[in-house]
Amino acid sequence: MVFDQFDAGTFVDNLKKINGDQHQWVGTHCWPGNINLDFLDQVIIITTATYRSKIYRWVRAYHHYFSSSKPWLQVQKQQRIDKERETAKNYLVPFRPVDSTKTINLEFAEVVENRKEFSSLIHNLNPAADINLHMDRWQALNKFLYDKDIWSSNPCQRFYEAELETQHNKFYVYE
Repeated sequence: MVFDQFDAGTFVDNLKKINGDQHQWVGTHCWPGNINLDFLDQVIIITTATYRSKIYRWVRAYHHYFSSSKPWLQVQKQQRIDKERETAKNYLVPFRPVDSTKTINLEFAEVVENRKEFSSLIHNLNPAADINLHMDRWQALNKFLYDKDIWSSNPCQRFYEAELETQHNKFYVYE
């Protein structure tokens, strides 16, 4: 079971609906705090502790949520760059691993790059699952993550600039 749109209260309510007699696992990008895990076999935490994971997460958010949003479409040129850079700063903060015997921490980069760690985990959780079919669909929806020039793309440039401003504690306001 994978929840991807929730607040902490809704997340807990959904967890309580799980039948504790069955083997269950839960996947989340953002673990919402201390929750009793006794009725779950596994919790998979998709972390962004690595640099690649942070960038992938930002680029995905940029394309899915921000680039064509009304607030972003209302500004142009330098104001747009500033809005992108300021938003990218939120993605510098990682989703950290959760230390628990019931959790499996998996870096987002391992998912994007379909690394052995990810495919083995999915196969172990559901041997009958066709991971290739799922990944083909996911890659089609997120094709920008597989662009050969991703690291020099506009979203990545904004991420690098956001990181530089944050590291040097030097924030710019553009006119």
